[in-house]
Amino acid sequence: MELIKGEIRKIIYGNRGDFVIASFSEENGRGFVVKGVLPGARAGGKYKLEGSFVEDPRYGMQFQISKRVYSEDEIDIPEIFGMISAILLDASKNGHTFLSYEEVLSSLRERYGIGKELLDIAISDKRITESSLMIDWQQDKEEDGSEGGDNIDCTSNPRIYLKDLYRWEVMVCDDLKRLKTTGEQDEESAFDIDFEKIQKRMGLELSDEQKEAITGAINNGVTVITGGPGTGKTTILRGIAIVLREMDYFVAMAAPTGRAAKRIKESTGYRGHTIHRLLEASLDEKKDEVVFRRDRENPLEVDAVVVDEASMIDVELMGRLLSACQDGTKLILVGDVDQLPPVGPGSVLKDVIESEYIHTVCLNSIFRQAGESKIVVTAHQINRGEEPDLEYREGDDLIFLPKQTYREVQEELTRLAAYEEAQVITPTKRGELGTVTLNRMLQQTLNPPEEWKQEISLTMPVDREDSPSKSTSKEGRRGGDFLRIGDRVMQIKNNYSKPWEIVGSGIEGSGLFNGDMGVIVEVDPVEDFVAVKFDEGKVAFYERKEFPELMLAYAITVHKSQGSEFSMVIMPITNVGPVLGTKNMLYTAITRGKDNVVLMGSEKALIRMIHSNSTRDRNSGMKDRLMGFLN
Repeated sequence: MELIKGEIRKIIYGNRGDFVIASFSEENGRGFVVKGVLPGARAGGKYKLEGSFVEDPRYGMQFQISKRVYSEDEIDIPEIFGMISAILLDASKNGHTFLSYEEVLSSLRERYGIGKELLDIAISDKRITESSLMIDWQQDKEEDGSEGGDNIDCTSNPRIYLKDLYRWEVMVCDDLKRLKTTGEQDEESAFDIDFEKIQKRMGLELSDEQKEAITGAINNGVTVITGGPGTGKTTILRGIAIVLREMDYFVAMAAPTGRAAKRIKESTGYRGHTIHRLLEASLDEKKDEVVFRRDRENPLEVDAVVVDEASMIDVELMGRLLSACQDGTKLILVGDVDQLPPVGPGSVLKDVIESEYIHTVCLNSIFRQAGESKIVVTAHQINRGEEPDLEYREGDDLIFLPKQTYREVQEELTRLAAYEEAQVITPTKRGELGTVTLNRMLQQTLNPPEEWKQEISLTMPVDREDSPSKSTSKEGRRGGDFLRIGDRVMQIKNNYSKPWEIVGSGIEGSGLFNGDMGVIVEVDPVEDFVAVKFDEGKVAFYERKEFPELMLAYAITVHKSQGSEFSMVIMPITNVGPVLGTKNMLYTAITRGKDNVVLMGSEKALIRMIHSNSTRDRNSGMKDRLMGFLN
């Protein structure tokens, strides 16, 4: 390793991952190019770098940065703030709302060569109040409002947050307390439910457990109802909606995704909204940011909010929802806490349940009809870490097909995926059984090219960039990186202003959301657009610049399947590593199947997933904060 000292003269390349390529001038006047991870690098900055010179075949001699070396007289406190922010941003992408002091220190040492002394100086600096960081010195003790100071004790291992996530976490807890307190019915005002009347309307008999869940939801300000498949969550959801309307409550029913909102309508008869739609989210094009019209100043004009698939809600979305609920609004959260956690940071439903601060009903009884389903029985066995009976019996709605090779899995999967109601779900995007490979394979098999089928390349042809109509190149046909009439696709980004229409009805609207699925009904390679028909007949047009919002959906990841239900689920089973090969992943995939589930692949990998409970615990302060309200 060599040590160089000098000044960055020009940033040639830099990205959010802190990787830079820059021209560098040593103190002795020698100049060359440096490249590597150098957070906060800027032209004119003085740096001492450790690394080695390498000969690049194209650009000549370069200095490969190993780490930056600091001395006390060179400390740039705001730069260290930036490093901590970058570490916390990465942590938030893994679901954490904070990192402990020790976790931040470990990452600083590993990524930037920063030690304890510099970290202590940085987080005790008064300028931290102007940064994006928040230090929670009190942890689960009473807040004293401090955000840093001269007299600190890092031995307490304080929690270090991005300020925005800290605020959302505090806001969610405070609003849960507010809604719990203002919406609770005392003994005198408790509503007496006429269950005989309700059962007649529903056309079924409710169990004692279901009656208790409905009664608790009606008489408490905030209620959580959680349980696995076959435990009657949907029936309870419908019963709650009926009772609230009997009370002349104006009720909003919502879910995190469009498909989950559609399921509310199918299962209860009442209209469901996405949470974003309920909060009237839209894109402010001038600021290029999402704004929510419904908030604390302009709250929802409803008496109760019922949310299904609540396990998918991250801390920010929950914060936005709760802040839009007026005092006295009843909140009912329904979900399966054993499914995968939300994609965004936080573990809201899990924290709320484990805090024991909010009234919670855990459904454990499997109803007789559901108990006859192998899907339901197997899901519960897997959730308990038990190995299910994989032997096939006539009439089973879940089967396992042992396969030895990727090729065998692909061939069987292709055959079964031809069924119209089938949906392939896989844990990963990569590999022979990931969504990228499977979508290309299934597109070629289920919707092969025909002379009459228009298709359009997802990338501009390199030989004629001025000709977007050249869409049927050999590269496109071979690689599958194109869209064709009849392709099944998914919207993979929330687009609040995306216009759509229901053809022939005169109905128009805007807004398509991550997880919405549809079929391509028109391709125009000359004008460079495609048209997609989504659920409920909504048709939207996409220009080339919007193509990244779409992906083929013959195969989707388990994460993308959350909130959805499919008549037939097909899932390849293979070794995908400890992060994706978990019990929760398998459980979530199986519970997406309504009528049939087919698992195929390695039995050893299946057993390994069942016994893998390595789903990483998320750093979240909500549980501690809510438990503090009990004192």
